[in-house]
Formats: sequence, C-alpha cells, structure tokens
Amino acid sequence: ALCLSASGAGTFVGKVTSVFDGDTITVVTSDKKQFKIRLEGIDTPEGEQPFGDKATKALSAKVLNKQVTVTWTKLDQYQRLLANITVGSQWVNQAMVAEGWAWHYVQYSSNQQLAAAQVAARSARKGLWASKNPIAPWVWRKRPKPTTKKGKPGVLRILSLLPNPRG
Repeated sequence: ALCLSASGAGTFVGKVTSVFDGDTITVVTSDKKQFKIRLEGIDTPEGEQPFGDKATKALSAKVLNKQVTVTWTKLDQYQRLLANITVGSQWVNQAMVAEGWAWHYVQYSSNQQLAAAQVAARSARKGLWASKNPIAPWVWRKRPKPTTKKGKPGVLRILSLLPNPRG
C-alpha cells in the first residue's frame, strides 16, 4: 500500500491503464489502487497544440498497458503524483525529451540529463523541434483564449480585412 502523507516520496510498480496526454498517465497497482501521474520535469504540447497528439501517441507507445516503476516526489496542485517513470531500464521522462516530444520543464526542474536531452533533440531537429518556432506549452496555456461564441469559421478574418469605419 502507498501512504501518501507519511514520507512525501516513494516508489511503486503498476500497470499503465490510460494515457491522458504526453505527460499524464494513470497507473493501477496490483492491489487495485489507481493513481494519476504527472511525469516530472517535462512538459509536452497541449492537445490542440502542434505535436500534442504526437506526444500523446509517443508516450502511449512507451507505457500503455505496460508494467512501470513510478518514483514519485510529491503531489501537484491537481492531486497528481509528480514522478519519474521507468519501463525496464528506459527512463520515460528523459526519452520523451530526447525524442523531441517534450520540453525540459525548467521552471520546475534543474535536472541536467533532461536539459542535455533537450539540447540534443533541438539540435537534431527531432519531433517538435522540426517546426520553425515551437511554442512552449507553458506559453501556449497563457495565450488569450478565443471566445466561445458560435460564429461561422472565417467570418472574423474577413471582417478584420475591412477598413475600420472609425478610422
């Protein structure tokens, strides 16, 4: 059993039953306890962002329905365990960065292996680094959200091309 309050860190083994996105998974232990896990030290493109779907597919290929070792440090604000995930000898967090599907999340991690993996992936133009100006997910999340008014697609663009009546 996993006691979350006592030590504030730990390791357990479980099976990945779902992949929510490129950096969040669900792991179920042999005693049927379910945990939402946020891969520590990395941040992947959001779902609607370029490469978001590819990041999710890449993580799924690595972990879905597989036995993983979860080495967690703490709970985040969404009650997910922040953790490093390994499958056999593969450190999944690092592999996601090395393959260009994730950023090293420098605001929350000073891990030098993740930093080096990002430098290498970027210089080799792997994954999201193949695009000209990839936008970091933490920047993407802060962008102004489009309004949810249901209008015809493209109408706004056409209107913005018309001269402004107020000069």
